[in-house]
Amino acid sequence: MTDIIYQGQVARIVANRVNLNSKDGTIMQISTNSGYNLKGARLPYQALAISKALDITETNKILSNDGAPGVIAITLPSTTEAGIVFKFVRVTSFDVRITPQAGDKIRYSVGDMADGEYLALASDGAKLHLVSDGAGDWIAIYEAGTLTEQTP
Repeated sequence: MTDIIYQGQVARIVANRVNLNSKDGTIMQISTNSGYNLKGARLPYQALAISKALDITETNKILSNDGAPGVIAITLPSTTEAGIVFKFVRVTSFDVRITPQAGDKIRYSVGDMADGEYLALASDGAKLHLVSDGAGDWIAIYEAGTLTEQTP
């Protein structure tokens, strides 16, 4: 597969691989078979009807409860890697419970939660974006709607 970068009347530029160089010299290679559209990133979306344990290979995934017949529980992976991102949205009228591993916690606008406690998307349209901090915890980088903590 090849993406058209530029299309003019007499010529076009196409690419099936792009190298991105950062200021520190890091090179990232993106090809059309890597899941990225060279004209803009495509984030994977998954509607969950049942509970799921996430893996760090699923980073940048957007997860919803579209089609779920009841409450779903999503378990975050344990990671010492910083920058793992997950995005959650509540679509149907059932809670989405996001639970870190036993020794990890979620840190959001209200404060730090207790280790292993879930944070629920408790209103329709509620959203939560989390990023791993490299020390096993998850930091909310975006919140919307009603969020409720598990009661210890």
